[in-house]
Amino acid sequence: MKIAVVGGGTAGWSAAALLSANAAHDITVLDPSSIAPIGVGESTLPYLQVSHRAMGFSALLGSQWLKDLDATVKLTISFEHFHRIGSTWIHPFTDPYHIDRGLIVAAVNGYGHPMPGASAQMGFIQAHTYFGKLQSKGFITPEDWVAQNRYAKLAAGGAFHLDALRYAALLKRLCLSRTNVTSMDASVGAVRQKPSGAIDHLSLLGGGRLEADLYIDCTGFSAVLSEAVGAVWESVSDQLLVDHAWVVQLPYRDVDVQRFNRTQCTALTHGWVFHIPLASRIGTGYIYASRYIDHDDACEELRTYLAQRWGYVPERIEPRRIAFKTGYRPKLWHHNVVAIGLSGFFCEPIESTAIALGQMAALELSRLLALSGPIPDGVAERFNALMLDQHLSVLTFVQWHYGLSERRDSAFWRAYGDMPMSSAQQALMTCFKQAPLTHGFDGKRVLQALGLQHSMFHEASWAMLMMGYGVRQAQSLTLERAV
Repeated sequence: MKIAVVGGGTAGWSAAALLSANAAHDITVLDPSSIAPIGVGESTLPYLQVSHRAMGFSALLGSQWLKDLDATVKLTISFEHFHRIGSTWIHPFTDPYHIDRGLIVAAVNGYGHPMPGASAQMGFIQAHTYFGKLQSKGFITPEDWVAQNRYAKLAAGGAFHLDALRYAALLKRLCLSRTNVTSMDASVGAVRQKPSGAIDHLSLLGGGRLEADLYIDCTGFSAVLSEAVGAVWESVSDQLLVDHAWVVQLPYRDVDVQRFNRTQCTALTHGWVFHIPLASRIGTGYIYASRYIDHDDACEELRTYLAQRWGYVPERIEPRRIAFKTGYRPKLWHHNVVAIGLSGFFCEPIESTAIALGQMAALELSRLLALSGPIPDGVAERFNALMLDQHLSVLTFVQWHYGLSERRDSAFWRAYGDMPMSSAQQALMTCFKQAPLTHGFDGKRVLQALGLQHSMFHEASWAMLMMGYGVRQAQSLTLERAV
């Protein structure tokens, strides 16, 4: 099958890496050097290693690739001031060090009733679980991570902070080592369509054309191909209010204090700041809602935070502003175009889902196209249904990071306080409260409550989320929170 991947970056080269593992596919990547990649999304989820196994590159085993990408090991995500000002909760991963979220849930469940609030949850986990014991040992390097864990050599488990531009470049080099992958430094001039609406071919700027059986749209928010074939975009800006980011890369002022094995998220007045510690630098920025704060004030709030929290000189901080939109395409696969990456879904950077969902889509597509020959009937429908479930579950999970907050100190937080729970959220809350975590709060019940067949997040992740906001189990079915 001839497949055209339009757009490079992490999404494009991830798609090429996963699809080219099948030698029956002839892959052409349109990767224009005239378009600069966004270069954010430096925090990943454990799903990265699932994708790497499927890509089949030996270079992604061991620790050398992590060193080349300035990477650090990521064990968890922390959320400061989201529940209340002064509180912190964590979202731990199941990873190569055997930090089992299920065991953490069981441990916290034995803490007693009512369930501990966010601050107590954080302290309890650090004091009584594997996560806490490992954190007390200090910073875990990629070399230690690989050396101490046999699963790492099989590229299983774990998440990382990494340089996103270097990651895309690495995948490009690996892909082009395969005989069934070629790259073109060219841009789309026009999308030529058949009477059915499907793409006939792409006319390239400067001349030439590109024809394929299937086109993968990795052109980011512009979604050049998906828009051309009329794939519908559903905005969720009424549920997720952030729409801009000020981002900057900073040197360490104190590596022993600022570098750790977690992504740190800190809520401010109209959004939140991320702190992604790489081996040699920090990626940071303010994700905010421009309907409640203007851009200059948001930039100043970021500078003030970085000065007060870490001691940076505000005048020397020069961030760049990025606009984004939140939403999804119910049909990622429309006609002969498949949207992967930002062209098909984006819910905002919290929980680091962008790379994971793009690779998940590419991996599922590669599985459905495993056989040579024409695309079987019904494949597009199966792919769309699976990815729609994944997207809807992520949207619900992410929205609850704000919707469960008790903060009302700004228009931003009050707007979330005024949002009613969806029917799925209410059903999931009831499910959580009815059954003990380790006995009845399982994956099937989570999916049933959400009304979905698939969810990207493990049931323990949902439990940690709700406990982090003080939601407690009770005999009654009232939707109350711990105080």
